[in-house]
Amino acid sequence: MIDDLDPARRKALEVRVMELFQSTFDEPISPFRAGQLVDLMVAAIGPEIYNQAVRDVREHFQAKLDDLDGDVHWPDGEDA
Repeated sequence: MIDDLDPARRKALEVRVMELFQSTFDEPISPFRAGQLVDLMVAAIGPEIYNQAVRDVREHFQAKLDDLDGDVHWPDGEDA
């Protein structure tokens, strides 16, 4: 599920959120609050990012399949 982040990845995102708040807003936030923001962002935009990735992969493989179709047919339309 998209909501289940690897613990190491989740921790890295929390650290980045804390660094962002400190550097951009000059406001430190706790690891708990950073974790809450990570959870909110994953829930809010995670599914759409996942779906877009699936669409991109599908388009990539469909293009490969379309190329393969041309490679296995004789130019005059007759099979070997």
